[in-house]
Amino acid sequence: MASLPSAVRTTSRRTLRQLVAARGASACASSSKAPSSCQHPRQSIRHKSSVASSSGSSSSSPAPAGSAAPPAAVPPIARSAPAVYAALLPHQRATLTSLLARLNLPTDDEALLSQLSSALTHPSWTVLRDSLLDNSYKKESLGSTLAAQLEAARTASQGGVSQHNAALAGLGNSLLGMITTEHLHLTYPNLPNRVLKAALSAHVGPQTSSDVAVELGMGAKGVMKWDVSGEDKVRGADGKWRKRSSKEVFAQAMRAVVGLIFQTRGIAQTRSFVLSHFLSRLPLPPPISSGPVTSTSSTASSSHPLAPLLKFTDPKRNLSLVLQRYNLEKPQSRLIAETGRLSQNAVFGVGVYSGSRKVGEGWGSAIRMAEYRAAEDALRRLYLSPAPALASEEVPSSTLDAVFAGSKPLLPGSTSRSSQGRDIWAIGEDLMDSRASGEYRPRKLGESEIVFGSKA
Repeated sequence: MASLPSAVRTTSRRTLRQLVAARGASACASSSKAPSSCQHPRQSIRHKSSVASSSGSSSSSPAPAGSAAPPAAVPPIARSAPAVYAALLPHQRATLTSLLARLNLPTDDEALLSQLSSALTHPSWTVLRDSLLDNSYKKESLGSTLAAQLEAARTASQGGVSQHNAALAGLGNSLLGMITTEHLHLTYPNLPNRVLKAALSAHVGPQTSSDVAVELGMGAKGVMKWDVSGEDKVRGADGKWRKRSSKEVFAQAMRAVVGLIFQTRGIAQTRSFVLSHFLSRLPLPPPISSGPVTSTSSTASSSHPLAPLLKFTDPKRNLSLVLQRYNLEKPQSRLIAETGRLSQNAVFGVGVYSGSRKVGEGWGSAIRMAEYRAAEDALRRLYLSPAPALASEEVPSSTLDAVFAGSKPLLPGSTSRSSQGRDIWAIGEDLMDSRASGEYRPRKLGESEIVFGSKA
């Protein structure tokens, strides 16, 4: 069927619109309505839909006069600086109790809830609070309710109640350092001091502490209280002032939580917490056999998690000094294997011997390269060789478990005494009387302590 011309289609549409308009006009003339109230059919449909929507919204609104008043309006600071307003609000009880449950601490102790709230409050928050309260214009933007709460908090802090985590963070930092250093030294007794400090920073440094805090839920909204306005500046390592990062705030809060666990549960539970959440983050090292050196054992020593911390500028000289310290023979390099000497893909294997015992092995495309790597392998095997695992009663810090048992020990029927109200500097006087005999079992001396102890 042939389509109609465009002129015919336009005329048909115009004729249809005229018929609709004429029908509406005749209906308006036959009715009793005023001419001004008559509308086009399409306009009447739109008018009916708008009336229906307005009637539905009016019926859903709280019209009764005797109903409760609407909630009060938020203070002006909530609109101008919502992040600052959220940081000024007090902690929710559900937030604190859920965090206490994750830490295996009692959730029904009001004093402990207050201490946890202080542990989650950075000192910069108190500076922000005081600056807002001392400025009359800014104080008006807080609203009467929030301003009264902040004034009460400042009055309590002036009365000696700590409301930030500076003191607890210092305590937790010392505990983290002591427990981690003890664990690393007992596991790797031959580790140099510089490498031990680097391993300590890797295990309980700011980055690791911040990661543990976030995993425990301390990075969620409404948990941490600190100055998020950006006015709190800290001086960096380069001497320039910069904005305090959230990583630093989370790390300090994590140290404060460790101090809170120590005060509540004691040093035994604190040690268990640190071992579970901090010292277990690095993968277990591959076993390094104490037998003859092979290519497999050399690979195991190089793939150790702490191996990247060992840097040597002259490993052969360092190895000579170490062997001389233990009164052993000087190292000697021997070619143990080679292939493709006259080709471009030559491979040489060199072993380092102390007397008749091979202490290291290395491979490379040149003899000197293989000798260098063999000396490195010997030093890694010495420094990263783990000691036998210790039982809980063989750890030296376990001698303090009975003295620092915490205010709320994990076992309610425990007979261990708390250190509250005692002079911690005089604990050595009655330490042997306060614990049962045989509770601590010293570690047996090994060959290195007996033979080479005076020269180490």
